[in-house]
Formats: sequence, structure tokens, C-alpha cells
Amino acid sequence: MTRRWIILTGEYPPSVGGVGHYCSILAGALAARGDDVTIYAPPGSSDSAASGAAVKLLPDHFGPRSLLYLSRTLRSQHSTCPVLVQYVPHNFGWKLMNVLFCLWLWLWRHADKRIWIMFHEVSFPFVRGQSWRRHFLALVQHVMAFCCLRAASRIFVSCAAFKSYIEKTLACRKEISVLPVFSNIPDTVDDAAVKSLRHSILPQDEWQLIGHFGKFQKTVSRTPALPYKKLLERHLQLCFLLIGENAELEAGRAKRENPETASRILALSNASAAEAATALASCDLVIQPYQGGANSRHSSLLASLALGKPIVTNLGPLSEPFWASSSAVALASSSSEEDIYRSAEALLSSRDQRRELSAKAIGLYRDVFHLDRTLEVLYQKAEEDDIT
Repeated sequence: MTRRWIILTGEYPPSVGGVGHYCSILAGALAARGDDVTIYAPPGSSDSAASGAAVKLLPDHFGPRSLLYLSRTLRSQHSTCPVLVQYVPHNFGWKLMNVLFCLWLWLWRHADKRIWIMFHEVSFPFVRGQSWRRHFLALVQHVMAFCCLRAASRIFVSCAAFKSYIEKTLACRKEISVLPVFSNIPDTVDDAAVKSLRHSILPQDEWQLIGHFGKFQKTVSRTPALPYKKLLERHLQLCFLLIGENAELEAGRAKRENPETASRILALSNASAAEAATALASCDLVIQPYQGGANSRHSSLLASLALGKPIVTNLGPLSEPFWASSSAVALASSSSEEDIYRSAEALLSSRDQRRELSAKAIGLYRDVFHLDRTLEVLYQKAEEDDIT
């Protein structure tokens, strides 16, 4: 059965690891199954096809001209195809506060259109002590989320903690489905490329490589501190490899703070998806700490999981129970540098434990996070809604 899908996204590739990249992979997978997929993205995005999906660029960043254009487009559609919104509040322009777009979605709630919203993030939080500007941003984004929830006929979230937050804070009584995020980079790599990369960056074969994958902010990093100093001073045959957008900025900061071991802190910035996968696969151990804890919305964590890497991460308020019950990752009790160091130190000295974690990591990814799991949920909901 061929279905038609309309996808709205506030960003689109080439950025690796972001929501735009996620959208491209999902659209390509739907198209590969014979579905008709059209992506609508803001100007300045890549307009290249996503493996069979059509990409149409809007006249502005989901402003009045775009909403008028989309209204005409939706009215011309006679089918009840899902309009799948990849929602991240700060991705739709208007200084992170595009209330007009959310109100526009709400206006479609009585039309014969299926508005499906995937919440990759819900809203900026209210935090005690933050500036009034941030409180205002949090208030506006909560209003935006409220409008989107009332507009949606189907609601998806990237982690269970968001489901609980929406139900309690935004008083939503609709069904909410958790749609875990899949890895945005390949889960298979060329062994020869991995060996070549290790040979190029490690002085000798017996040296070990610790990796970290993510988006590094140009201003202040939201990533908890990595235990460079203790690990590099304790292990003289060890290097750190930072992978992802602006990785050289984080490497520069780490080198300034650790001048004695600066030569063993490396960076791979602006890598393609294939290059990032090869770099991660080259690592003996991957460290991925998060302020909110390991959870199913972190594609940087899932990338290492999909490749079967032994991972050190941490528990937190957003962590789902399966991270502990699966024993697929080494879990520190917090994201503090000391807790992460102790977990990493234990793994570096045990090849058998790393091998065991690798096997369980692949199993957890295939059972919970693989792209096929995402498609299963979407097609199940489409059948329930009798969408053809």
C-alpha cells in the first residue's frame, strides 16, 4: 500500500546529527518503501532529494508567506495524508518564538487533515534564578507547545520524560507515543578505513582511543566536562578524539586547560556521516555524559550504540529504566567529571567487559532504536487512522 506523507521541518541537511538529518533519513526510508514523501523546509536548506523524497523550499522561515503557501498546498490535497511536523521550538525562526506557526497548526485542527507532531524538544524550561528574558522565552514556548498539542491528532515524543512532562505540565489528555530517535550515521563501517584511521592518529597499535561525539557550541558548551586530565595523566598510551560540529573549539579549550597532554587531544570537525561513523568505530571506548542523563532522544549516544561501542554515560532525571536494566552501557551515577572518570577507568582496564558491553549495545539498539522500529510505529498509527 502506497501512502502519502507531508513533512514539515525547521531545518534540513547537510548538518550531521541534527533534526534535519533525522528528517532526511526518515523521509528516505518511507520513500524506499514506495511511499510518496514531500519535505517542506525553510529557504537556505538543501533542496536535494532525500533518497526519493521531494524537497520543497518555503518562501520564508515559516512566516506569513510560508503559511499562506502551505495553506494553499494542504487545501489542494484531497487525501488525508499525515502532516508530520518535526517539532523543535527554536528551529522555526522568529527568534525562537514562532507563535504564528503554532497557531496556524491549531487552525487546521477542524480541517480534514491529520496533523502529527513529533516533539524532539518541548520548550525552554523555567529555571529558578534565570533572567526575565529566559523566563519570557520559556513562557512563549510553553504557549507554542500548548497550541501544537491542541492541533495534533497524533503526538509523538523522543523520550518518555517528555511524555510525562506534557501530561502533567501542559495538561494534555491525548494519547502520546514515544518514538525513539534512531542513529543519524551508518551502523556499519569499512574495517580497512577504521584501521587506517587508527594508524594515522595513534603512535602504536597498543594505544587506546577514547571518543566523544556531539555538537559543540561556539559559545558555551552544554556538554558536561570530560575527564581529560585524570585519564590522560594516568594512561600514557591514550588519546581523546572529539567528533562533531565545532569539535576543534572544544579541543582547543581542553588543550589550554591541559597543556602537558595537549598533543593527545584530537578533533574531527564537520565530518560527513560516514566519516563520523568511521571515527566512532575506531574508538576503544566512547564517553557520552548528559546533564539530563542517558535517554532515547540523544542521537549522539545512539550512534555509538548502533556501532556496538562500549559506552560510558550517566543516569539522570530524563533517563528511561531500560538503560539500567539492559546493562548495555556503563552508567555513572551522575554527569560529574569524577563519576564519569571512575566508570571510564574501570572499562579501560577490562577488555572482556568492553566486549560484553559491545554485544549488548547492538542488541538494545536493534530492539528499541533501529529505524525499522520507528517505521513500525508510524505505519501502525497510519493503519489505525485508516490512512491510504
